[in-house]
Amino acid sequence: MRRIELYFPGEPGSATDWQKRVRLTAPKRLPKMFRPYDCPVALTVNFSFTLPPSCAHGRRLIQERGVEFWKETRPVLTDQLLKDLGRALTGIVWTRKTRVCRIAAAKTYGAKPGITVIVEPLEAMILPGGKTDESAFF
Repeated sequence: MRRIELYFPGEPGSATDWQKRVRLTAPKRLPKMFRPYDCPVALTVNFSFTLPPSCAHGRRLIQERGVEFWKETRPVLTDQLLKDLGRALTGIVWTRKTRVCRIAAAKTYGAKPGITVIVEPLEAMILPGGKTDESAFF
């Protein structure tokens, strides 16, 4: 299996609205004959929001040139956004929520509001000494 990249346009709003939108549109954005990953996966996610009108004119100009700014206000990245995304894509992109083993996530203001998700299957870990067995951890 190879990595997939999904983009869901529109600003994440209330949890039920965007979660429902992602759940309904995700199957249409996947490659034909896609089967949910039934292996450990890594996620790279960016939640992009519209810059509020109250921001300085200069920031808006910079944003229009492709620069993004960190969003330090609600919604909370870990408690709300990632949790809701996991619920929306479980059973569609991966088989169980426990399959997500690594996450890199960001919450930004950008010119193009939406959610970008990159999902990659994880290879077996190569441990020191060349071991790949999980029992080496115990």
